[in-house]
Amino acid sequence: MKFLKNSALSSSDSPGYVRSVGKIYWADEKEFCLWVDVPEAYAEFLSESGNAWLAAMLPLALSIGEDIEIGLSVDALLLENVRGVMAIWHEWYPELKPINIHCPIKTWEPTPVKKNAAFFSGGIDSYFTIARRIPGNKYDIPAVDKVDDLITVWGFDVKVREKNQFFQLEKMLKKSAECLGLNHLSIRTNLRDLEAHIPFNDMWRRLGQCAGLGFVSLVLEKRYKKISLGSTKAFGNLTPWGTHPLVDALFSTSSLEIDHDGASFTRDQKTDLVAKFPPAHTALHVCFAEGGYNCSQCDKCYRTMMTFDALGHRETMKSAFDWSKYDVKNIEKFFIKSQGDEIYGSDITGVAKLNGREDIVRALCYASRRSIVLRPLVKFSEWLSSAPFIWRLGVRLNQLLLKGPIRKI
Repeated sequence: MKFLKNSALSSSDSPGYVRSVGKIYWADEKEFCLWVDVPEAYAEFLSESGNAWLAAMLPLALSIGEDIEIGLSVDALLLENVRGVMAIWHEWYPELKPINIHCPIKTWEPTPVKKNAAFFSGGIDSYFTIARRIPGNKYDIPAVDKVDDLITVWGFDVKVREKNQFFQLEKMLKKSAECLGLNHLSIRTNLRDLEAHIPFNDMWRRLGQCAGLGFVSLVLEKRYKKISLGSTKAFGNLTPWGTHPLVDALFSTSSLEIDHDGASFTRDQKTDLVAKFPPAHTALHVCFAEGGYNCSQCDKCYRTMMTFDALGHRETMKSAFDWSKYDVKNIEKFFIKSQGDEIYGSDITGVAKLNGREDIVRALCYASRRSIVLRPLVKFSEWLSSAPFIWRLGVRLNQLLLKGPIRKI
């Protein structure tokens, strides 16, 4: 897999943006034009190294077993760290064998004082990270650091061609950033489109998320000394996943630290703090089903609403969701599919017990028993859905099994 050079030019899709673009070649005849758009005001900070492109290529190269060749220099520390990333991924997924990386090496040099940033999706994790990085805030939230810029990525959660959905979300997040007195910038990339070209099942969720955030961070490595990203799971419940405290930090270089933040806290503890952070009350976005607002019917929305309800924050968060679609009775139809779902369900059950919400506890216990029965049937329906000729039967069976007031995304 090769990446020889990149070039910067005005973006053809995003007015007022500059595009850094280059081609990735693999399997001799295949190629993909990878690009990232940054606002013109930040063009002077575009990286000239191969660091970002290595981060983008790493999960792709391992998934097809090809060595990496980059024509641009790569930071010496990043090259060391990448060996660790490959070792961890191989331990998690033995089919992924470490590969060789061929590139010029850049040794450490002193750098000017730079700024701090945090990724900002509008979700619980990102608001939790930001709330604790505003020194002297008026919300009585202890600060652990300071942040200057908030970075929203277009092309990861919201697909790169879904303009209307992203513009709605961007408007909401920009307003929230302004209230906090922080810079907000949106970065657009087609990196996730590569997933369709690489034959590796569920690559983004399992590998690509941390590499993608590393790619975006390193594109602007000349501006930042630290970029924080909100953790997904707590230290006590870590499992192999696309973002992980062992892996995320290893996309750091000698001049830029990638900070995996918040893993010392459970999801319900984060949710409780976010409810005490007014900027999130009207600009919280947790939904994968809709880009610009919370649908209040998908499993992720419902899980968040359950947590707010169990914590006693339903009134506080009344503007973030359509609570007319929420009913504790509906929780009985909540499908607990994965280990992650089980962890979140256990956390919510614990909070509900502490707050005397036995109605939520009973509903979740029923959902757990029901899910144990449904899991093998859902798995069978998914197998049918991928089978030639009878796939429609599988789709229909899956719809019937998961039919209810809460959509599984």
